[in-house]
Amino acid sequence: MKHLALIATTSASALFAGGVLAADYTISVTLDTSPQHVRNVWLKEFAKAIDEKSEGKLELEIFEAAAKYKDSEAAAAVAQGAIHMAIPQYQLISRFVPEADFEQLPMFYGLGRDQIYAVVDGEVGDELHGKIEEKLRVKVLGRPIDLGFGTVFSTEVELKTPADLAGLKVRVPGGPATVQRYENMDAVPVQISWPDVPQALQTGTISSLWSTQESVASAKLWDAGVKYAMEDRQAIVQYVPLINQRALDELPEDLRTLLIET
Repeated sequence: MKHLALIATTSASALFAGGVLAADYTISVTLDTSPQHVRNVWLKEFAKAIDEKSEGKLELEIFEAAAKYKDSEAAAAVAQGAIHMAIPQYQLISRFVPEADFEQLPMFYGLGRDQIYAVVDGEVGDELHGKIEEKLRVKVLGRPIDLGFGTVFSTEVELKTPADLAGLKVRVPGGPATVQRYENMDAVPVQISWPDVPQALQTGTISSLWSTQESVASAKLWDAGVKYAMEDRQAIVQYVPLINQRALDELPEDLRTLLIET
């Protein structure tokens, strides 16, 4: 009997310890980039800070490499409450809020970071975020995160001027302004989600892509045939942290404040 009592006491202690270690609240986050990508690295640092500041009460559960959703699906998934949080590019939100494609407009071609920040962090950015929040029933959680300026890469054609893009099938992440930009260069823009890019390169579906140096490096796309690049700063790429408004509202006030301020 003493032996059974000891087992019961030990089991109860283990359950209690597990309850103490488990977070009271969990926010699920979807990313379609690989674990070594700068966005993933940043999010893990953010998650660690949240865990420490909340003393283990709030945790972020991160689903990487499109384990849940591709970025092209992420904003809709957050809006529907299928997942709590995502960090898509502005241009991938433009299917719901057309103004979100603003950084891809010709007026931004070749501008520096400070000039772009003056718009994004000013009244225009505030108004845009308000429209995104109203349309998708989400909260824009802080300012956007830079991925960097877009670069054009190719597998066979050495790119020196935009004229060299004529006739090439160019992968674009999405957004009507980007599509129009490449059509104006006499290229053939093809919208492809990031996880599908390596196979598209290897099969010849595309021979060029518009992306960032960070993304190409993290995916080691030289293994998929990328050889050349042209840096012309067509536009900057920024990620926008979105959290489902209902999921945010269900958190206690102190954790909501912690999440937003962090």
